[in-house]
Amino acid sequence: LAGESYIVHLANFLRISVSNQNKKIAMLTEEIDFLHDYLEMQKIRFGQAIQFEIIVPESSLYQYYLPTFSLQLLSENAIKHNELTNESPLRIRISSEGNRITVLNSVRKKQHPEVSTGLGLANLSERYQLLSGNAIEIKQTEDEFSVTLTLLTNENINN
Repeated sequence: LAGESYIVHLANFLRISVSNQNKKIAMLTEEIDFLHDYLEMQKIRFGQAIQFEIIVPESSLYQYYLPTFSLQLLSENAIKHNELTNESPLRIRISSEGNRITVLNSVRKKQHPEVSTGLGLANLSERYQLLSGNAIEIKQTEDEFSVTLTLLTNENINN
């Protein structure tokens, strides 16, 4: 059953990846759907070692935009840089309030970190700056890491 579920999420994930690969921005609902498929695949892969919640008001889904694949990239970074165990699961929370969305994750640095170029976050920051004229907001404490973006509307997208 997990295998079947994984394949369904993977098929959705790949379909969206291919159809959106040349788009600079995506509607928030598309980003959330893409993120959900990605996180469900990770849940099948890691079980209880990963926990996530997505709290976005329905009214925002068709009103706002984000750089394509931005929420997935931020979640992937959380998985890449932190230990995931059943005893101390990685918690990822995606929430929006007003016109801002935050991806927050618990921090438990890997003992043997993967080599990271840091390009994923830098690339997102640059793409976001070009599209919106704004910077992304990064906060880090000992226990949590978060990235907040102001959601884009049609009017404030620099094509």
